[in-house]
Amino acid sequence: AAEGGSEDERWVRRQLQELEAQRARGPEWLEEPHLFHEGQLELLLAHLQDGSLTGLPEALREDVAFYASQFEEGKEAAEEDFYIDRE
Repeated sequence: AAEGGSEDERWVRRQLQELEAQRARGPEWLEEPHLFHEGQLELLLAHLQDGSLTGLPEALREDVAFYASQFEEGKEAAEEDFYIDRE
């Protein structure tokens, strides 16, 4: 995907990069929930790019940031404590 685009598009790309990095270094069980969320972010990015979505609600940004924060660099959540959030 080309860099650039709106601030929202750049934000989505950063989240995708973070989840991909976490998935690469994380435990095997992290793969499936992260792939789900990456797919949802890719859909958001496509909607932002085609104009069918004009911005990201702050609540969505907060939810994605919380989800990703569970496995930020140096952090590790146990599978049973990990909040998947498929909404």
